[in-house]
Amino acid sequence: MNRTLLFQVTLLASLSLNGQSLTVDQSFGTDGTVFQSEPAWTSSARPIELITLANGKLLGFLVAGQYEVLVERFLTNGDPDSTFAAGGVFTSQISSDQTFPVAMIVRPNGKIVVVAQKNTPNALREAVLIQLLENGSLDPSFGDNGMIRHGLTGTFWLNDAKLQEDGKLIVVGGANSMMALRYTREGQVDNSFGENGIGLFSDGGNCRATSLDIAANGDIFLGGYRSSGLNALAWILMKLTPNGQKDTTFAENGALTLDQIPDTNYWTYRQEAVSDIHIEADGSVIVAGRLAFVANREQFAVRRISATGSIIDTFGDNGLLLVGAPVQRSVSKRLIFDPTGQYILCGVDFQNNSGYRLLILRFDMNGNVIDPSPDNSVFSYQPPAHPSPDCAGTLDHLGRLIVMTGYYSKPNGRSSLTAFQMNIVTSVMDETDLERANFNIWPNPTTGHITFEAQKNLARFTSIEVLDATGRLAGSTEYGTSMNAGLRNGNLELASDLKNGNYFIRFTSPDRVITKQIILSR
Repeated sequence: MNRTLLFQVTLLASLSLNGQSLTVDQSFGTDGTVFQSEPAWTSSARPIELITLANGKLLGFLVAGQYEVLVERFLTNGDPDSTFAAGGVFTSQISSDQTFPVAMIVRPNGKIVVVAQKNTPNALREAVLIQLLENGSLDPSFGDNGMIRHGLTGTFWLNDAKLQEDGKLIVVGGANSMMALRYTREGQVDNSFGENGIGLFSDGGNCRATSLDIAANGDIFLGGYRSSGLNALAWILMKLTPNGQKDTTFAENGALTLDQIPDTNYWTYRQEAVSDIHIEADGSVIVAGRLAFVANREQFAVRRISATGSIIDTFGDNGLLLVGAPVQRSVSKRLIFDPTGQYILCGVDFQNNSGYRLLILRFDMNGNVIDPSPDNSVFSYQPPAHPSPDCAGTLDHLGRLIVMTGYYSKPNGRSSLTAFQMNIVTSVMDETDLERANFNIWPNPTTGHITFEAQKNLARFTSIEVLDATGRLAGSTEYGTSMNAGLRNGNLELASDLKNGNYFIRFTSPDRVITKQIILSR
Protein backbone atom coordinates (compact mmCIF):
# COMPACT_ATOMS: atom_id res chain seq x y z
CA MET A 1 0.00 0.00 0.00
CA ASN A 2 1.45 3.36 -0.95
CA ARG A 3 1.95 6.15 1.57
CA THR A 4 -0.89 8.36 0.32
CA LEU A 5 -3.40 5.49 0.28
CA LEU A 6 -2.32 4.41 3.76
CA PHE A 7 -3.01 7.90 5.10
CA GLN A 8 -6.38 7.98 3.32
CA VAL A 9 -7.37 4.70 4.98
CA THR A 10 -6.27 5.99 8.38
CA LEU A 11 -8.15 9.25 7.84
CA LEU A 12 -11.35 7.48 6.84
CA ALA A 13 -11.08 5.21 9.89
CA SER A 14 -10.79 8.26 12.09
CA LEU A 15 -13.69 9.99 10.37
CA SER A 16 -15.94 7.02 11.07
CA LEU A 17 -15.57 7.76 14.78
CA ASN A 18 -17.08 11.26 14.61
CA GLY A 19 -19.92 11.56 17.11
CA GLN A 20 -18.30 8.99 19.40
CA SER A 21 -15.89 9.83 22.17
CA LEU A 22 -13.70 6.75 21.87
CA THR A 23 -13.79 3.33 20.26
CA VAL A 24 -11.85 0.28 21.40
CA ASP A 25 -9.28 -0.75 18.78
CA GLN A 26 -10.26 -4.36 18.16
CA SER A 27 -6.98 -5.02 16.33
CA PHE A 28 -5.03 -4.59 19.57
CA GLY A 29 -4.63 -7.85 21.49
CA THR A 30 -7.90 -9.71 22.00
CA ASP A 31 -10.86 -7.41 21.42
CA GLY A 32 -8.67 -4.40 22.21
CA THR A 33 -7.04 -5.65 25.42
CA VAL A 34 -3.77 -7.41 26.22
CA PHE A 35 -3.54 -9.01 29.67
CA GLN A 36 -0.14 -9.05 31.34
CA SER A 37 1.23 -11.95 33.36
CA GLU A 38 3.16 -10.34 36.18
CA PRO A 39 5.14 -12.61 38.54
CA ALA A 40 2.93 -15.37 39.95
CA TRP A 41 3.54 -14.32 43.55
CA THR A 42 1.84 -10.96 43.03
CA SER A 43 -1.74 -10.65 44.23
CA SER A 44 -2.25 -7.42 42.30
CA ALA A 45 -0.45 -4.95 40.06
CA ARG A 46 -1.61 -1.33 40.31
CA PRO A 47 -0.43 0.98 37.49
CA ILE A 48 1.12 4.35 38.29
CA GLU A 49 2.75 5.51 35.01
CA LEU A 50 2.63 4.52 31.35
CA ILE A 51 5.09 6.12 28.92
CA THR A 52 5.56 5.84 25.15
CA LEU A 53 9.27 5.50 24.34
CA ALA A 54 11.07 7.02 21.36
CA ASN A 55 11.07 3.66 19.55
CA GLY A 56 7.31 3.23 20.02
CA LYS A 57 7.53 0.68 22.81
CA LEU A 58 5.59 1.22 26.04
CA LEU A 59 7.02 1.42 29.56
CA GLY A 60 4.80 0.76 32.57
CA PHE A 61 5.38 1.47 36.25
CA LEU A 62 3.33 -0.52 38.76
CA VAL A 63 3.30 -1.65 42.37
CA ALA A 64 2.57 -5.23 43.36
CA GLY A 65 0.98 -5.74 46.75
CA GLN A 66 2.63 -3.49 49.33
CA TYR A 67 6.29 -4.19 48.80
CA GLU A 68 7.30 -4.59 45.17
CA VAL A 69 8.00 -2.02 42.49
CA LEU A 70 7.52 -3.26 38.92
CA VAL A 71 8.80 -1.73 35.68
CA GLU A 72 7.53 -3.44 32.54
CA ARG A 73 8.31 -2.82 28.88
CA PHE A 74 5.89 -3.76 26.12
CA LEU A 75 6.13 -4.06 22.37
CA THR A 76 3.93 -1.82 20.25
CA ASN A 77 1.31 -4.59 20.10
CA GLY A 78 1.12 -4.76 23.91
CA ASP A 79 3.08 -7.98 24.35
CA PRO A 80 5.90 -8.10 26.93
CA ASP A 81 9.33 -7.14 25.58
CA SER A 82 11.49 -10.12 26.51
CA THR A 83 14.69 -8.10 25.89
CA PHE A 84 13.94 -5.90 28.92
CA ALA A 85 15.08 -7.02 32.40
CA ALA A 86 13.79 -10.56 33.09
CA GLY A 87 11.13 -11.49 30.56
CA GLY A 88 10.05 -7.88 30.21
CA VAL A 89 9.66 -7.13 33.94
CA PHE A 90 12.03 -5.49 36.44
CA THR A 91 11.20 -6.17 40.09
CA SER A 92 12.94 -4.70 43.13
CA GLN A 93 11.77 -5.54 46.63
CA ILE A 94 13.24 -2.58 48.49
CA SER A 95 12.68 -4.13 51.92
CA SER A 96 9.97 -5.82 53.96
CA ASP A 97 8.64 -2.37 54.84
CA GLN A 98 5.72 -0.85 52.98
CA THR A 99 6.74 0.68 49.65
CA PHE A 100 4.59 3.13 47.72
CA PRO A 101 5.31 4.07 44.10
CA VAL A 102 5.57 7.76 43.22
CA ALA A 103 6.70 8.30 39.62
CA MET A 104 8.82 7.01 36.74
CA ILE A 105 10.89 9.22 34.44
CA VAL A 106 12.85 8.34 31.29
CA ARG A 107 16.01 10.38 30.80
CA PRO A 108 17.01 11.58 27.30
CA ASN A 109 19.78 8.94 27.27
CA GLY A 110 17.22 6.17 27.82
CA LYS A 111 17.97 5.52 31.49
CA ILE A 112 14.93 5.04 33.70
CA VAL A 113 14.49 6.69 37.09
CA VAL A 114 11.95 5.23 39.51
CA VAL A 115 10.86 7.20 42.58
CA ALA A 116 9.21 5.42 45.50
CA GLN A 117 8.54 5.97 49.18
CA LYS A 118 9.37 3.49 51.93
CA ASN A 119 7.61 3.53 55.30
CA THR A 120 9.33 1.80 58.22
CA PRO A 121 7.50 0.25 61.22
CA ASN A 122 8.57 3.20 63.40
CA ALA A 123 6.80 5.60 60.99
CA LEU A 124 9.98 6.96 59.42
CA ARG A 125 9.84 7.88 55.74
CA GLU A 126 12.44 7.39 53.03
CA ALA A 127 12.56 8.60 49.45
CA VAL A 128 13.93 5.81 47.25
CA LEU A 129 15.52 6.52 43.86
CA ILE A 130 16.25 3.62 41.51
CA GLN A 131 18.00 4.08 38.18
CA LEU A 132 17.87 1.44 35.46
CA LEU A 133 19.81 1.12 32.25
CA GLU A 134 17.82 1.09 29.04
CA ASN A 135 17.77 -2.72 29.06
CA GLY A 136 16.12 -2.84 32.50
CA SER A 137 19.16 -3.72 34.61
CA LEU A 138 20.25 -1.66 37.62
CA ASP A 139 22.66 1.16 36.77
CA PRO A 140 25.85 0.44 38.78
CA SER A 141 27.02 4.06 38.35
CA PHE A 142 24.03 5.37 40.34
CA GLY A 143 24.15 5.27 44.14
CA ASP A 144 24.56 1.84 45.71
CA ASN A 145 24.26 -0.44 42.68
CA GLY A 146 21.45 1.60 41.19
CA MET A 147 19.60 2.64 44.35
CA ILE A 148 19.65 5.63 46.73
CA ARG A 149 17.63 5.92 49.94
CA HIS A 150 17.11 9.34 51.51
CA GLY A 151 15.60 9.63 54.99
CA LEU A 152 12.88 12.27 55.47
CA THR A 153 11.90 14.07 58.65
CA GLY A 154 8.23 13.85 59.54
CA THR A 155 5.31 11.89 58.09
CA PHE A 156 5.36 13.23 54.55
CA TRP A 157 3.84 11.46 51.59
CA LEU A 158 5.49 11.71 48.18
CA ASN A 159 3.15 11.97 45.20
CA ASP A 160 4.87 13.04 41.97
CA ALA A 161 8.23 13.74 40.32
CA LYS A 162 9.48 15.47 37.16
CA LEU A 163 12.84 15.88 35.44
CA GLN A 164 14.32 19.33 34.80
CA GLU A 165 16.13 20.22 31.56
CA ASP A 166 19.50 19.96 33.36
CA GLY A 167 18.75 16.40 34.50
CA LYS A 168 17.94 17.27 38.10
CA LEU A 169 14.91 15.61 39.66
CA ILE A 170 12.13 17.37 41.59
CA VAL A 171 9.93 15.29 43.91
CA VAL A 172 6.82 16.71 45.60
CA GLY A 173 4.42 15.68 48.33
CA GLY A 174 3.64 16.83 51.84
CA ALA A 175 1.32 16.39 54.82
CA ASN A 176 1.12 19.52 56.94
CA SER A 177 2.64 21.61 54.14
CA MET A 178 3.43 21.28 50.45
CA MET A 179 6.91 19.86 50.01
CA ALA A 180 9.36 19.94 47.10
CA LEU A 181 12.77 18.24 47.04
CA ARG A 182 15.45 18.37 44.37
CA TYR A 183 18.10 15.79 43.59
CA THR A 184 21.15 16.10 41.37
CA ARG A 185 21.66 13.88 38.33
CA GLU A 186 23.68 11.61 40.61
CA GLY A 187 20.81 11.29 43.08
CA GLN A 188 22.20 13.50 45.84
CA VAL A 189 20.16 16.17 47.62
CA ASP A 190 20.68 19.50 45.82
CA ASN A 191 21.39 21.97 48.63
CA SER A 192 21.00 24.93 46.25
CA PHE A 193 17.25 24.28 46.11
CA GLY A 194 14.90 25.65 48.77
CA GLU A 195 16.48 25.28 52.20
CA ASN A 196 19.23 22.67 51.94
CA GLY A 197 17.43 20.86 49.14
CA ILE A 198 13.89 20.93 50.52
CA GLY A 199 11.15 23.53 50.30
CA LEU A 200 8.15 23.50 52.65
CA PHE A 201 5.24 25.76 51.73
CA SER A 202 1.79 26.51 53.10
CA ASP A 203 -1.20 28.57 52.02
CA GLY A 204 -2.10 29.17 55.66
CA GLY A 205 -3.41 25.68 56.48
CA ASN A 206 -2.40 22.04 56.25
CA CYS A 207 -1.79 21.12 52.62
CA ARG A 208 0.02 18.68 50.37
CA ALA A 209 1.18 18.57 46.75
CA THR A 210 -0.19 15.84 44.50
CA SER A 211 1.35 16.86 41.17
CA LEU A 212 3.80 19.22 39.51
CA ASP A 213 4.86 20.57 36.15
CA ILE A 214 7.91 22.55 35.09
CA ALA A 215 7.71 25.47 32.65
CA ALA A 216 10.17 26.00 29.81
CA ASN A 217 11.84 28.83 31.79
CA GLY A 218 12.30 26.60 34.84
CA ASP A 219 9.37 27.87 36.92
CA ILE A 220 7.76 25.14 39.01
CA PHE A 221 4.03 24.71 39.60
CA LEU A 222 2.64 22.50 42.36
CA GLY A 223 -0.95 21.25 42.33
CA GLY A 224 -2.51 19.96 45.53
CA TYR A 225 -5.11 20.51 48.18
CA ARG A 226 -5.70 21.89 51.66
CA SER A 227 -6.30 19.02 54.05
CA SER A 228 -7.87 18.13 57.36
CA GLY A 229 -6.95 14.60 58.30
CA LEU A 230 -7.74 12.54 55.22
CA ASN A 231 -10.23 15.05 53.85
CA ALA A 232 -9.44 17.46 51.02
CA LEU A 233 -11.00 20.87 51.56
CA ALA A 234 -9.73 23.13 48.75
CA TRP A 235 -7.67 23.14 45.56
CA ILE A 236 -4.23 24.75 45.68
CA LEU A 237 -2.01 25.85 42.79
CA MET A 238 1.37 27.15 43.93
CA LYS A 239 4.25 28.62 41.92
CA LEU A 240 7.94 28.28 42.83
CA THR A 241 10.97 29.92 41.31
CA PRO A 242 13.56 27.64 39.66
CA ASN A 243 15.64 27.67 42.87
CA GLY A 244 12.77 26.45 45.04
CA GLN A 245 11.42 29.65 46.57
CA LYS A 246 7.76 30.64 46.55
CA ASP A 247 7.06 33.13 43.73
CA THR A 248 5.10 35.78 45.60
CA THR A 249 4.11 37.55 42.35
CA PHE A 250 1.73 34.66 41.55
CA ALA A 251 -1.88 34.90 42.79
CA GLU A 252 -1.87 35.70 46.52
CA ASN A 253 1.64 35.42 47.94
CA GLY A 254 2.53 32.63 45.52
CA ALA A 255 -0.55 30.41 45.85
CA LEU A 256 -4.08 30.27 44.47
CA THR A 257 -6.48 28.55 46.89
CA LEU A 258 -9.92 27.58 45.55
CA ASP A 259 -12.45 26.52 48.19
CA GLN A 260 -15.33 25.61 45.89
CA ILE A 261 -17.74 23.59 48.06
CA PRO A 262 -18.74 23.63 51.75
CA ASP A 263 -16.32 21.75 53.99
CA THR A 264 -17.95 18.50 55.06
CA ASN A 265 -16.51 15.42 56.71
CA TYR A 266 -16.83 12.72 54.07
CA TRP A 267 -14.76 10.23 56.02
CA THR A 268 -11.74 9.43 53.81
CA TYR A 269 -13.11 10.73 50.51
CA ARG A 270 -11.00 13.51 49.02
CA GLN A 271 -13.90 15.56 47.79
CA GLU A 272 -12.00 18.67 46.64
CA ALA A 273 -8.54 17.72 45.38
CA VAL A 274 -6.20 18.39 42.45
CA SER A 275 -5.18 15.25 40.54
CA ASP A 276 -2.84 16.58 37.85
CA ILE A 277 -1.68 19.80 36.17
CA HIS A 278 -0.18 20.85 32.83
CA ILE A 279 1.48 24.12 31.79
CA GLU A 280 0.34 25.56 28.46
CA ALA A 281 2.69 27.30 26.02
CA ASP A 282 1.32 30.73 27.07
CA GLY A 283 2.14 30.07 30.74
CA SER A 284 -1.41 29.29 31.82
CA VAL A 285 -2.02 26.08 33.76
CA ILE A 286 -4.67 23.41 33.22
CA VAL A 287 -5.67 22.13 36.67
CA ALA A 288 -7.60 18.84 36.75
CA GLY A 289 -9.15 17.32 39.84
CA ARG A 290 -12.40 16.32 41.45
CA LEU A 291 -15.25 18.01 43.30
CA ALA A 292 -18.10 16.48 45.31
CA PHE A 293 -21.08 18.81 45.51
CA VAL A 294 -23.07 15.75 46.63
CA ALA A 295 -21.65 13.79 49.59
CA ASN A 296 -19.21 11.08 48.50
CA ARG A 297 -20.02 11.63 44.80
CA GLU A 298 -17.08 13.24 43.03
CA GLN A 299 -17.20 14.63 39.51
CA PHE A 300 -14.37 15.36 37.07
CA ALA A 301 -13.46 19.05 37.39
CA VAL A 302 -11.03 21.17 35.34
CA ARG A 303 -10.01 24.83 35.45
CA ARG A 304 -7.57 26.94 33.47
CA ILE A 305 -5.49 29.38 35.51
CA SER A 306 -3.67 32.35 33.98
CA ALA A 307 0.09 32.80 34.24
CA THR A 308 -0.50 35.40 36.98
CA GLY A 309 -2.78 33.17 39.04
CA SER A 310 -6.38 34.09 38.19
CA ILE A 311 -9.25 31.93 36.92
CA ILE A 312 -9.80 32.20 33.15
CA ASP A 313 -13.58 32.49 33.04
CA THR A 314 -13.82 31.85 29.28
CA PHE A 315 -12.74 28.24 29.95
CA GLY A 316 -15.60 25.77 30.31
CA ASP A 317 -18.74 27.15 31.98
CA ASN A 318 -17.71 30.45 33.56
CA GLY A 319 -14.25 29.10 34.34
CA LEU A 320 -15.15 25.53 35.37
CA LEU A 321 -15.50 22.31 33.38
CA LEU A 322 -17.55 19.91 35.52
CA VAL A 323 -18.44 16.51 34.04
CA GLY A 324 -19.91 13.35 35.51
CA ALA A 325 -23.27 12.30 36.88
CA PRO A 326 -23.38 13.06 40.63
CA VAL A 327 -24.83 9.62 41.43
CA GLN A 328 -21.51 7.80 41.39
CA ARG A 329 -17.89 8.37 42.34
CA SER A 330 -15.97 9.74 39.34
CA VAL A 331 -12.37 10.05 40.52
CA SER A 332 -9.89 11.62 38.11
CA LYS A 333 -6.33 10.30 38.06
CA ARG A 334 -4.11 11.35 35.15
CA LEU A 335 -4.12 14.23 32.66
CA ILE A 336 -2.67 13.58 29.18
CA PHE A 337 -1.90 16.42 26.78
CA ASP A 338 -2.24 15.80 23.06
CA PRO A 339 -0.64 18.61 20.98
CA THR A 340 -3.17 17.97 18.22
CA GLY A 341 -5.63 20.00 20.27
CA GLN A 342 -7.06 18.06 23.17
CA TYR A 343 -6.61 16.95 26.75
CA ILE A 344 -7.49 13.49 28.02
CA LEU A 345 -8.38 12.99 31.69
CA CYS A 346 -8.42 9.36 32.83
CA GLY A 347 -9.96 8.05 36.02
CA VAL A 348 -12.27 5.46 37.54
CA ASP A 349 -15.74 5.26 39.00
CA PHE A 350 -17.29 3.03 41.63
CA GLN A 351 -21.02 2.44 41.59
CA ASN A 352 -23.20 0.34 43.93
CA ASN A 353 -20.42 -2.11 44.85
CA SER A 354 -20.39 -3.42 41.29
CA GLY A 355 -16.69 -2.78 40.78
CA TYR A 356 -14.69 -0.07 39.09
CA ARG A 357 -14.99 1.17 35.53
CA LEU A 358 -12.52 3.15 33.49
CA LEU A 359 -13.50 6.78 32.79
CA ILE A 360 -12.06 8.93 29.98
CA LEU A 361 -12.86 12.62 29.41
CA ARG A 362 -11.66 14.48 26.33
CA PHE A 363 -11.77 18.27 26.15
CA ASP A 364 -10.12 21.03 24.16
CA MET A 365 -8.00 23.96 25.32
CA ASN A 366 -11.09 26.14 25.80
CA GLY A 367 -12.79 23.69 28.13
CA ASN A 368 -15.24 22.27 25.60
CA VAL A 369 -16.04 18.58 25.98
CA ILE A 370 -15.29 16.64 22.81
CA ASP A 371 -18.32 14.55 21.83
CA PRO A 372 -20.40 15.49 24.90
CA SER A 373 -23.15 13.17 26.14
CA PRO A 374 -26.72 14.38 26.77
CA ASP A 375 -26.58 13.48 30.48
CA ASN A 376 -23.15 15.10 31.10
CA SER A 377 -21.63 11.71 31.91
CA VAL A 378 -18.02 10.72 31.28
CA PHE A 379 -17.18 8.07 28.68
CA SER A 380 -16.94 4.77 30.58
CA TYR A 381 -15.47 1.42 29.67
CA GLN A 382 -15.80 -1.82 31.60
CA PRO A 383 -12.63 -3.92 31.12
CA PRO A 384 -13.08 -7.68 30.64
CA ALA A 385 -12.39 -8.11 34.38
CA HIS A 386 -13.28 -5.65 37.14
CA PRO A 387 -10.16 -3.52 37.72
CA SER A 388 -8.60 -1.95 40.79
CA PRO A 389 -9.12 1.82 41.35
CA ASP A 390 -5.93 2.74 39.49
CA CYS A 391 -5.11 3.54 35.89
CA ALA A 392 -2.42 5.16 33.74
CA GLY A 393 -2.45 6.22 30.11
CA THR A 394 -0.36 7.43 27.19
CA LEU A 395 -0.68 8.22 23.48
CA ASP A 396 1.21 5.66 21.42
CA HIS A 397 3.15 6.25 18.20
CA LEU A 398 -0.05 5.74 16.17
CA GLY A 399 -1.94 8.37 18.14
CA ARG A 400 -4.08 5.81 19.99
CA LEU A 401 -4.86 6.16 23.68
CA ILE A 402 -3.36 3.21 25.58
CA VAL A 403 -4.71 2.77 29.11
CA MET A 404 -3.27 0.41 31.71
CA THR A 405 -5.52 -0.95 34.46
CA GLY A 406 -4.76 -3.23 37.41
CA TYR A 407 -6.56 -6.22 38.92
CA TYR A 408 -6.78 -8.13 42.19
CA SER A 409 -6.00 -11.86 41.93
CA LYS A 410 -7.47 -12.36 38.48
CA PRO A 411 -6.59 -15.62 36.66
CA ASN A 412 -6.26 -13.85 33.31
CA GLY A 413 -3.65 -11.37 34.57
CA ARG A 414 -2.69 -8.77 37.14
CA SER A 415 -2.87 -5.83 34.72
CA SER A 416 -3.85 -5.09 31.14
CA LEU A 417 -3.40 -2.62 28.30
CA THR A 418 -6.40 -1.43 26.28
CA ALA A 419 -6.14 0.60 23.06
CA PHE A 420 -8.67 3.25 22.02
CA GLN A 421 -9.04 4.97 18.67
CA MET A 422 -9.99 8.67 18.81
CA ASN A 423 -11.74 10.85 16.27
CA ILE A 424 -10.08 13.93 14.77
CA VAL A 425 -10.39 17.12 16.79
CA THR A 426 -12.14 19.55 14.46
CA SER A 427 -10.64 22.58 16.21
CA VAL A 428 -7.31 21.60 14.68
CA MET A 429 -8.38 20.63 11.17
CA ASP A 430 -11.31 22.23 9.37
CA GLU A 431 -13.96 19.53 9.11
CA THR A 432 -15.00 20.60 5.62
CA ASP A 433 -11.42 20.15 4.47
CA LEU A 434 -10.75 16.71 5.94
CA GLU A 435 -11.43 14.76 2.75
CA ARG A 436 -8.94 16.93 0.82
CA ALA A 437 -6.26 17.26 3.50
CA ASN A 438 -4.41 14.03 2.70
CA PHE A 439 -0.99 14.68 4.11
CA ASN A 440 1.95 12.45 4.87
CA ILE A 441 5.44 12.57 6.37
CA TRP A 442 8.19 10.01 5.88
CA PRO A 443 10.39 8.35 6.99
CA ASN A 444 8.90 7.86 10.44
CA PRO A 445 10.81 7.11 12.64
CA THR A 446 13.36 9.51 11.19
CA THR A 447 17.01 10.31 11.78
CA GLY A 448 16.32 13.98 11.18
CA HIS A 449 15.50 14.45 7.48
CA ILE A 450 11.79 14.47 6.65
CA THR A 451 9.89 14.63 3.38
CA PHE A 452 6.30 15.86 3.50
CA GLU A 453 3.62 15.63 0.85
CA ALA A 454 0.11 17.06 0.58
CA GLN A 455 -2.51 16.12 -1.98
CA LYS A 456 -3.89 19.66 -1.70
CA ASN A 457 -1.67 22.60 -2.67
CA LEU A 458 0.14 24.14 0.29
CA ALA A 459 -0.65 27.80 0.82
CA ARG A 460 2.06 30.43 0.55
CA PHE A 461 3.82 31.40 3.80
CA THR A 462 3.01 28.12 5.50
CA SER A 463 4.81 27.89 8.85
CA ILE A 464 6.23 24.60 10.04
CA GLU A 465 6.72 24.17 13.79
CA VAL A 466 8.31 21.35 15.73
CA LEU A 467 6.60 20.65 19.07
CA ASP A 468 7.97 18.41 21.78
CA ALA A 469 5.88 15.71 23.46
CA THR A 470 4.37 18.24 25.89
CA GLY A 471 3.29 20.57 23.08
CA ARG A 472 5.97 23.19 23.68
CA LEU A 473 7.73 24.75 20.71
CA ALA A 474 10.98 22.94 19.96
CA GLY A 475 11.83 24.64 16.65
CA SER A 476 10.25 26.35 13.67
CA THR A 477 10.89 27.46 10.12
CA GLU A 478 8.95 29.37 7.47
CA TYR A 479 8.77 28.18 3.90
CA GLY A 480 7.03 31.22 2.45
CA THR A 481 10.10 32.64 0.72
CA SER A 482 10.85 29.47 -1.21
CA MET A 483 7.47 27.78 -1.50
CA ASN A 484 5.19 28.47 -4.45
CA ALA A 485 1.44 28.42 -3.94
CA GLY A 486 1.16 25.28 -6.04
CA LEU A 487 3.79 23.27 -4.17
CA ARG A 488 2.57 19.99 -2.71
CA ASN A 489 5.75 18.61 -1.16
CA GLY A 490 8.96 19.66 0.49
CA ASN A 491 11.76 18.66 2.83
CA LEU A 492 12.51 19.49 6.43
CA GLU A 493 15.75 19.01 8.33
CA LEU A 494 15.28 18.77 12.09
CA ALA A 495 17.72 20.70 14.26
CA SER A 496 20.82 18.70 15.15
CA ASP A 497 20.43 19.48 18.86
CA LEU A 498 16.98 17.87 19.14
CA LYS A 499 17.12 14.83 21.40
CA ASN A 500 15.64 11.49 20.42
CA GLY A 501 11.98 11.11 21.28
CA ASN A 502 8.42 11.86 20.21
CA TYR A 503 7.68 15.15 18.42
CA PHE A 504 4.81 16.77 16.55
CA ILE A 505 5.22 18.66 13.27
CA ARG A 506 2.56 21.36 12.94
CA PHE A 507 1.86 22.91 9.52
CA THR A 508 -0.09 26.17 9.67
CA SER A 509 -1.45 28.07 6.69
CA PRO A 510 -4.23 30.66 6.35
CA ASP A 511 -6.84 27.97 5.72
CA ARG A 512 -5.85 25.04 7.93
CA VAL A 513 -3.63 23.47 10.57
CA ILE A 514 -2.30 19.92 10.31
CA THR A 515 -0.37 18.18 13.09
CA LYS A 516 1.55 14.94 12.55
CA GLN A 517 3.38 12.87 15.14
CA ILE A 518 6.93 11.69 14.42
CA ILE A 519 9.61 9.73 16.23
CA LEU A 520 13.18 11.03 16.12
CA SER A 521 15.72 8.22 16.47
CA ARG A 522 19.24 9.15 15.45
